[in-house]
Formats: sequence, structure tokens, C-alpha cells
Amino acid sequence: LNDHFKGMYKREIAKKYKVHQRRVTRAFNLLGIKDHPRVGHLLPNKFKITPDLSRFLGYFVSEGHANKNVIGIANTNNNILEDCYKIVKQEFGIEGDIRYKDQCVLFFSKQIEFLLKNVFCCGTYARNKRVPRQLVFANKDLITNFLRGYFSGDGGIRVRDKGREINAGSTSKLLIQDLVLMLG
Repeated sequence: LNDHFKGMYKREIAKKYKVHQRRVTRAFNLLGIKDHPRVGHLLPNKFKITPDLSRFLGYFVSEGHANKNVIGIANTNNNILEDCYKIVKQEFGIEGDIRYKDQCVLFFSKQIEFLLKNVFCCGTYARNKRVPRQLVFANKDLITNFLRGYFSGDGGIRVRDKGREINAGSTSKLLIQDLVLMLG
């Protein structure tokens, strides 16, 4: 049972103990253990929000979506797509799929989707996006990295003769309020 709860599949358990997969299935049924959805990796119970993870959250809030176990981030800048890929692989050990032609990076992970939707409460689509509450009043380094990620997608900074201009756009009024708090 330990193997099952560590994310091993019935097929792998059967192979490990040199029994037929039906035997493992019957044992699970007798014990009332339901099949779990495909889990190729497990996230730790606790983890630290690093500056890189904070930047990834900024990318996600500005240009990302999460639906049906797929997390996608779209951007015309390939360096940003590669940075997203690198961060997720480094932080969670999950490899993504960079699609340069489609200008997006995809991650197939129910766990990351759960993390983004239910732990960080980032939202799933533009109209319900939020800054994760863990970052709104975080330290300067985390806020800076989040804003760097966010402004790489839905905003920008322009330098003019009159001074600097910071702009950001969103259909989510709550997201704009969060950003104002972070910039204040």
C-alpha cells in the first residue's frame, strides 16, 4: 500500500512484487482503495516560495491558464517560455512542453493546477486572476520577481522625457487592486 500512496501505479506494483496486475487490483478493491488519477509526481507538503517561483507565479497570473490538468503560459518571448520551463522543472521536478510555434509552454500536472487554483488562489482565466495572498505583503525580493513576471506579460515600463510610466492591464479589478498594494 505504501507504494500506491507514494504514486506508484498498479502495473509498477505488480512488477515490483512479481504478481499479476489483476491480483493488485483485487487487493485494492477488497481494501476499498479507489484508483487515483495518473500521478507521475508528488509535491511536497511544505515548500518555500523562492524568487524563481514568485516570478513563475507572475508569468502565470499575466499570461497563464489552468484547466483540465493542463497549465499553459503564452508569450511571444521565447526566453520567458524557457524561464517558465526551467523554474517548474527546478521547483517541482516536472518537465513541460515548450511549443515555440504556438508561443506557449504547457505543463500536464493535476498537482500544479491544484496548487495554482487552490493554494495560491491565482484564478484560472483573466477575469478571476489574483496575486497570491502569500505574495501581496511578502518581502521585496519576492514582490520584485512576481512583478517582473507579471509585467513581462500584461504590462510594461516606459521611460519618457517626463519620467517613467508603469502600465498594466487586466479584466480583473481585484488583480489591479492587488498590484496597487504591491507597488505601494
